[in-house]
Amino acid sequence: MAMTLTERKQSVLSPDAEDTEIEVRPPFQVRGASMVYVVGHLPGTMGQELLPPGLEPIVGNVWVTGMYRTSGGWVLGPYSAFYTGMAVKGHDAPDGREGVFIVSGRFSDRAGQIFPAFYNRLILPGDASFAFSPTEASAHAVLDAGDGEVHLNARPGPDAPVWYSGTSSYLGLGEAGAVNQYTVAVSFLYSVTRDIDLRFTVAEGRRLAPLGDFQADFACYMDDLTLTFGAPVQVGAPIAQTDSRVALLDMLSHLGSAVAIVEDGGRILYLNPMAEAILGPLPNQTRTLLPPDARGLVRRFAGATKVHPTQPHTSLLSLPNGQQILATAFPIALRLSDAPAAMVLLNDPRHPG
Repeated sequence: MAMTLTERKQSVLSPDAEDTEIEVRPPFQVRGASMVYVVGHLPGTMGQELLPPGLEPIVGNVWVTGMYRTSGGWVLGPYSAFYTGMAVKGHDAPDGREGVFIVSGRFSDRAGQIFPAFYNRLILPGDASFAFSPTEASAHAVLDAGDGEVHLNARPGPDAPVWYSGTSSYLGLGEAGAVNQYTVAVSFLYSVTRDIDLRFTVAEGRRLAPLGDFQADFACYMDDLTLTFGAPVQVGAPIAQTDSRVALLDMLSHLGSAVAIVEDGGRILYLNPMAEAILGPLPNQTRTLLPPDARGLVRRFAGATKVHPTQPHTSLLSLPNGQQILATAFPIALRLSDAPAAMVLLNDPRHPG
């Protein structure tokens, strides 16, 4: 599944901006994010009518709300986000946590186009203001199409932050009312807090009116977040392969080496932060739409992926700025697209390792 976005690009030959079609497809990754993730409940069975047929809430009518801001990432960031949803039975993440059906969300910038198209049409484009510091976070977002607002204030708990990594399972409403499921690999520093002020203000009779009775139980105060979003599949289809993809990309985002995953035809599928630092960000993922001075580099990558079945292939690549880097390509079984791919390790010979 792929989609195209239209962006205004500044030409190097002319000061006039021009429209550029950009192809994007999962997986997506954001890094350097901060978030407050609130776990709570609604009284009785309130809000359960927001679930599509076939989904059943877990005991306790458990709801979650997340508000966060990212600083950047592969294809998706930066953006701000609000989302809220209900924990459901039978769609657990690989690490055992219940799946969550997202009933509402507002995502800014490019994410506001990508998430409704790929994951959940109940997520709408819109900004969520989010201010975060080591001592306090505050956030605000408009709900749905102006039906109400959510306000959040929180402070971290007294304990020192600890490191966590795992996977989460989310569900959303896809095309023609079908329910999607997708995996998100996460890693972050967090502290648990009960110092939360979360308020939903929704007019009576509106779709999200039950959220006015949201009762917060505790929150995770998160920093230095990495989120890797796998491709959605329709509920009932196998999702295990997606789990492995996002877990691998989360690992590569923390690796102390520059890594690219490159399709056999030369399209760059993923760059980790160190690879982006060497090559510069390539957010459009599309070989034919790269700036002219970068196309030769990608063609060389295409050659570098024609590897011997048992031996890595090493090439010396010249970047547009004249720098030379060493690229070592390994065939990998993991598929991020329909074509075979290679993992390419990048190294500056002047500064190895």
